[in-house]
Amino acid sequence: MSNYLLLLIFSVLITVSGASDTSDTASLEGVILFESEEGQPLPAKDVLIWVKIPGHEPSRAPRVEKMNQKNKEFEPRVMIAPVNTEVYFPNLDSIFHSIFSFNKVKKIDLGQYKGKGMPVVFEEPGIYPIGCEIHPWMSAFVVIVDTPFYAKTGITGKFKFRNLVSGKHTFEVWSPKLKKQSQIEITLKSGKNNYDWRASKDLLKKSRKRKKKVEKKNLGGLY
Repeated sequence: MSNYLLLLIFSVLITVSGASDTSDTASLEGVILFESEEGQPLPAKDVLIWVKIPGHEPSRAPRVEKMNQKNKEFEPRVMIAPVNTEVYFPNLDSIFHSIFSFNKVKKIDLGQYKGKGMPVVFEEPGIYPIGCEIHPWMSAFVVIVDTPFYAKTGITGKFKFRNLVSGKHTFEVWSPKLKKQSQIEITLKSGKNNYDWRASKDLLKKSRKRKKKVEKKNLGGLY
């Protein structure tokens, strides 16, 4: 048998093997809706959805993210990231901010500062409420998950996953507007999948307006 023929057979085997490895790949797209007081479904922004698939976790380099402090608010107000992500909380205002988080996983206290500030490495999964001791209305959430498969909805409520595998999987759903974290069981087939989820009113917290306190003066630029 010639070397050319052997090389051709070897190439065909590699192609067939590669095709079988990806034939089980699945994608998922959908929309998250929250029911209004009037019972109307509305697109839900900043809803986090993630899934852990044992044995299917591509290696990812540690990430670096940032949650800005600007105009006495956090941007973004909701963040999702995998474990071991390094997060900065840059202060883009001309005044001081004081970042802290009291939670069951990791206490955070960056003190008062301006500028880039020191990073926080999140080694454990969990929900980390973020606040500023100087400006009580400032609030945000960093959600850390132990999976590379996660998404966050935009203003249209849409989410998208790629490179999943077929089969039945349990997706976790979290939002600061939900009373508790929810689970959705979705059976994926190979190829493209669509799934929309609607949260009824009984799953949602009662809406309340965030009120800013009256600006305090003569605090040396602290407020």
